Amino acid sequence: MASQKLTETTTRRTNPVKKSTTQDPIITRQSLRPRGTPPDPADESIESISMIDAYRGIESEYNRVLVDTILSIAKETQIDFSVKEEFNGVKVVKNDDFCQNGALGSCKDDNFSESDPWRESLGLKPETVALVAPGKTTVVKFFPSSSTRMIAAGNKFGDISFWNVDCETEDGVYVYRTHSGPISGILIQQHSMSKIYSCGLDGFIRLMDAEKEVFDLVHSCDDAIHYFSQQPNDLASLYFAGGDGGLKVLDTRTGKSSRNWILHKDKINTISFNSHNSNIMATGSTDGTACIWDLRSTSSRRHETLKTVSHGEAVNSAYFSPSGSSLATTRGIWGWDDSYIFIGNMKRGVDVISPARSGTVATLPTPKGSAIPYRFDTHPYEVGMLAAANNSGQVSLWTP
Repeated sequence: MASQKLTETTTRRTNPVKKSTTQDPIITRQSLRPRGTPPDPADESIESISMIDAYRGIESEYNRVLVDTILSIAKETQIDFSVKEEFNGVKVVKNDDFCQNGALGSCKDDNFSESDPWRESLGLKPETVALVAPGKTTVVKFFPSSSTRMIAAGNKFGDISFWNVDCETEDGVYVYRTHSGPISGILIQQHSMSKIYSCGLDGFIRLMDAEKEVFDLVHSCDDAIHYFSQQPNDLASLYFAGGDGGLKVLDTRTGKSSRNWILHKDKINTISFNSHNSNIMATGSTDGTACIWDLRSTSSRRHETLKTVSHGEAVNSAYFSPSGSSLATTRGIWGWDDSYIFIGNMKRGVDVISPARSGTVATLPTPKGSAIPYRFDTHPYEVGMLAAANNSGQVSLWTP
């Protein structure tokens, strides 16, 4: 079969967000609706913020549209993916395995191989590019839905945006002020999509409950929360990282933090669990190391890594591949198997990296005038569906 060619689009969706962004959104905010002043997310005395108060749109009935959509998606029966092979070690794919001084290399073969899972060309359409929120996007996540293309994104102002790509009645973008600082993580659980966790540099962890239509405060601390994650088989625990190199575990049933492990000399930027064995965890830190840990041996005061990979500078990401057999320590995301890693380049495109070939095998073009894409997510069910966000609040969605 002939290799597939990537397509380019030069058109883009024109500012579909119907939100005013004139006021300073970090410290205080004023409601865009004539309903008085809503609660400030920074006020620890407010444990719950209603979705209607947090909503930043002009027409409040659109909040109801989003709630109904999320509740409808949550009723779906999702596909349960599992990995059958046993964990027997991890191959580390370091950033400098296919980069030189931060500049990505290139292969002569600029096409995908015939064994790639997608069979049609990847491209952008005008309706799959949107400005989801003002300012720098810090997180982008797909809803694990097999029927509705929905994306959640966080920004530096503390907003969480929801983009219903398939919405036909309006632009499908809904923005909520939930934190008083940058959003550092969003978790959407496969079997409970009506409940969405978020964390931020304000030190808060909130739970959006679409059934109750509130953003509940489930945990607060004095330090910024830089990242959080969950083991695939333990949805009652949240692993979150502060700025001191420590890792804490929050019991979501009690709201109490039960453990505190000092694993790095500086802040932890990412936490990743192995799909073969959820006791195997990887962390990337500003101290210049990526480490692999066995959680079964971290109960003692002395924590020893299974493997440590040193870099000359901060490790901003360290993620296990879908099979769990490799770990990438570059700021990118794995595709739908272990074949490719997607990462933004200085020319504002998205390079497709092949670890096996140690180089770039293709580049996905972005809309004209867009910024460098640097936050990514791949759809868990739709092979070839990739989302990328940039510093301008724009999210691009490639589809096969």
